[in-house]
Amino acid sequence: MHSNAAETPDYQSSGMDVSVPWWVVGVLVLGFIGLAVVTAGSNTLSIDLTVSDWVQSHDAQPAPFFGWIGDHLGGTKTGIGCLAAGFVVAIVLRSARIAWYLGIAAVLRLLATFLKEISDSPRPTVEQVEQLRNFESTGFPSGHATTATLVMGTLAYMVASQTDRAAARVLLLLVWALGVGVTGFARIWHGAHWLTDTIGGTLVGLIIVLVAANLSAAIMEWRSSGLRTSPTRTPTP
Repeated sequence: MHSNAAETPDYQSSGMDVSVPWWVVGVLVLGFIGLAVVTAGSNTLSIDLTVSDWVQSHDAQPAPFFGWIGDHLGGTKTGIGCLAAGFVVAIVLRSARIAWYLGIAAVLRLLATFLKEISDSPRPTVEQVEQLRNFESTGFPSGHATTATLVMGTLAYMVASQTDRAAARVLLLLVWALGVGVTGFARIWHGAHWLTDTIGGTLVGLIIVLVAANLSAAIMEWRSSGLRTSPTRTPTP
């Protein structure tokens, strides 16, 4: 007789658990809502003016370099390229969990583009900050900050799903924070966003990463449970 266990695919991740309790996501959502309420409308917060003045006072290297890196890291092309590369990796690794994560994250990032219309918070003006070019649409939350957080978070998620080393966890968090920080600096340095805009965008990107991680884990657990409870076939003699 043949064992049916060998015929059951293992849908569990070989790396560390990258999902979080849902209450963590809830706290982040409440934080975003609170920030959206505070920044809504045409009023400019004093902390935004103070931080913008300080950031834009750094006009020597490496500030322009960080500005260039941050702009590209949070750009639409980078986000699309990361998504495409991620699906290639998922195919190579034959990882359904990564594929589900990427699909969910892509849908949520698309939906997040409508958040600017809800807040209706204007960007900085030339009377308030120095601007290298004209920026259109509203400011809160920063789309670049959202994309950068999502790109770096996706990279961290994919690496973490393949390793369980504690040192890797710390390194991934540091790289993630560095990428998000550089993008936030870049958007303020270019006069495109306020500090609160970048924080709001970072919160949105983090929420997307965590929701996608949790839902993809739940889907894989559901599929695995379905396979374990499905009736076994009597092997043919």
